[in-house]
Amino acid sequence: MFSSSKVRYLLWCLAHCCVHARNTCPNCGAVDSSVVSRKHVVSALKRCRECFLLFRTPTTDSAENAQYYQSAYEQGTTTELPDDDQLQRMTASRFAGTDLDRFDSIEIIRALGGRDSTKIFDYGCSWGYGAWQFQQAGFDVRAYEISMPRSQFAARKLGVQIMEPANVAAESFDFVYSSHVIEHVPCPRAMLAEGLRMLRPGGFFVSLTPNGSMHFRKTDKRGWQQSWGEVHPQLICEKWIGSAAGSLPYFVSSVPVNLESLSRWHSERIVAGELDQPHLFFVIRKG
Repeated sequence: MFSSSKVRYLLWCLAHCCVHARNTCPNCGAVDSSVVSRKHVVSALKRCRECFLLFRTPTTDSAENAQYYQSAYEQGTTTELPDDDQLQRMTASRFAGTDLDRFDSIEIIRALGGRDSTKIFDYGCSWGYGAWQFQQAGFDVRAYEISMPRSQFAARKLGVQIMEPANVAAESFDFVYSSHVIEHVPCPRAMLAEGLRMLRPGGFFVSLTPNGSMHFRKTDKRGWQQSWGEVHPQLICEKWIGSAAGSLPYFVSSVPVNLESLSRWHSERIVAGELDQPHLFFVIRKG
C-alpha cells in the first residue's frame, strides 16, 4: 500500500509527466536525453546527452523545491529537531557513534590541507550538527540551510552563523562543503557555480552524495534504484562531475575515501577505485 504522501506524489507525476518543460534537463536545459530507469510508469530517470546529469522526470522547479523542504521533507535524525535533553547528549559526545558524526568529513578536510581557522561554508547544513562539529574542530564556519525551521534551530541552539549564499562575498572561503545536498537542488550546476564563486583561488568544493555511477548500479541494482525519486530528483555520477568541472582538477571516489591518495592529489583529474559503494565523494579545486 502507498502512503498518502506517495499517492500525492504519483498523482503529481501523472499530471506533469507529459509536460515538455518537465522533461528537459534542469541542469543545462537540453532536450536530448535517454531513459535510464523508470518508476511507477509515470516517473523516469533520464541522462542528459549534453551534460550527463541523471535527472528525474517530471522535474520540479525552484518554487516547488523550496516549498517541499519547508514542510514535507523528512529524513530521520538528519531533519528531526532534537529536544534540549537529546541535544545535550549529542553535543556531549560530539555526535560520536551516530549517523550525524562528521569525523570522516573533518579528516577529508584536513587531508586537503585544512587547518585551524580554515574558512568553511557548510552548504545545506540542516539543523547545524555538521557545522557545529566543524567549529569544534577549530574551523571558521558559516552555513546555509533552505529550511527555515532547521536553519533557525542551528543558529539558536548551536550558535551556527547562517548566511545566504547570495550575500557571501566572492573568494571568501577555503572550502565549500556539502553532505547529501547537491542531489536535492533544482540545478546542480548553479549550486556548483555559486560554490566556486565563494571559493578563494585554490579552494575546494567538497561534496558527498548518493552514488549514481553505473558501477554501483551493477553492484546493487536495488539500492541504486531506491536512491532516486521524489526526495532525490538528481543522481550524481563521475560523468556529470567531469562535465561540470570543465578544465578544473577533480577527485572522485566511493566512500570511504582513501585519505592518503587524497592528500597526494593536487591538479589531476582522478576517478579512484571502482565507484561501487552506495555513497560518492568528489572534490573540485578552483583554479
